Amino acid sequence: MIIKRTTSFFLQKIYNGVNHNEAQIRFRVRWGDNLAQFNSGFTIDPKKWDKDLGKCKRNASNRKGYSSSDINKELAKLESYSGDVFKSFEVQEVEPTLQQFKDAFNDLNGKKRNIVPDKKPLMYYFLEFQREQGELNSWSESTYAKFNTVFKHLQKFDKSLGINDFTEVNLTKYVTYLRTVADLRNTSLVKSWKMVKWFLRWADSKNYLACKEYQSFSVKLKEAGKTIIFLTWDELMAVYRLEFPEDKRYLERARDLFCFQCFTSLRYSDLAALRRENIRDDKMYITIKKTGTSLSIDLNDYSRAILDKYKDDELPLPIITNQRLNEYIKDVCFLAEINKPITMSHYKGAERIDEVKPKYELISSHTGRKTFICNALSLGISPAVVMQWTGHSDFKAMKPYIGTLQDAKENAMKKFNKT
Repeated sequence: MIIKRTTSFFLQKIYNGVNHNEAQIRFRVRWGDNLAQFNSGFTIDPKKWDKDLGKCKRNASNRKGYSSSDINKELAKLESYSGDVFKSFEVQEVEPTLQQFKDAFNDLNGKKRNIVPDKKPLMYYFLEFQREQGELNSWSESTYAKFNTVFKHLQKFDKSLGINDFTEVNLTKYVTYLRTVADLRNTSLVKSWKMVKWFLRWADSKNYLACKEYQSFSVKLKEAGKTIIFLTWDELMAVYRLEFPEDKRYLERARDLFCFQCFTSLRYSDLAALRRENIRDDKMYITIKKTGTSLSIDLNDYSRAILDKYKDDELPLPIITNQRLNEYIKDVCFLAEINKPITMSHYKGAERIDEVKPKYELISSHTGRKTFICNALSLGISPAVVMQWTGHSDFKAMKPYIGTLQDAKENAMKKFNKT
């Protein structure tokens, strides 16, 4: 659920002095019938305040010497804290009461209440964990979303769960809940547990935990080997050269985007951010959104041809949403007859479940990156060189891809044959 709310900053009481007339900067939050107001801790001359923008004017300062830039940064933090509070309640699919919001906001803002640590709701610790670790590790939106899902599972498991209720008994019950009620596959369950353990290790480092039974608790479940879905070179060429019937021409741009990924290794997030200024000297110069790493990726005949196709457009490529791309590329691969049956296996508890699907149903935008890596390795390009294009930091990440090169392995063995 999304809680509709508005936030604003405004000036209140005027302080009269010999050489100054300053007003308190106040923070106001409205949602439903609720109105919460907080003192920002700063004052400013009304003449230095931009009422329309709700912040200090540029190149100003207050009587205590705080610059407008410093004050505005602190005001932005307050707005961010309010957003974090609402996110935590949205995960629980409930709207906070006025007092609940004030308490949670003041906790994030460093105004601690006199609450016995054991009695503080789990949500407050989780909020602090997300804020601190998110900033420290530069979490992406998807990482925040994953931890919100973890917290939602914890709340559905036991709404009264406290920071010191993670006993071995409760952890065992929680794993059972994830497997039976939440109906998670073993791989997803293990990932969820690792995220909970990350939270508990953080809480332990803050001396919030009296119960430390999580340290010796482990989850050991069968997991099927990961199947890497990618297009072989022949399959990729079938997609690249596909002629669309008139009623399917709308799929052509999605095909071109996907093929560009297959020839460059770009993730969708970097594909969507690509601009003409990033392309020069027959290379793409980009900063990877996921890791912040700067890369230069050489163009080849295929990627260059796709860019030339759209050379008269404002953007180098015709971007569509990732959701639409994932939908359309399945249709493209269906038309290209990429229908080899693929067996996908996973475990739920001790039960192995095998599902057979035509390959086109398993294709997504991320398949493009996997296709690039697998074909590059199959062509005999060194993993070290491939890593320079993909931004992988170690060979461990390349190991699963190397295992897909059955044809290359067979051809290499033939080199031992003497004629």
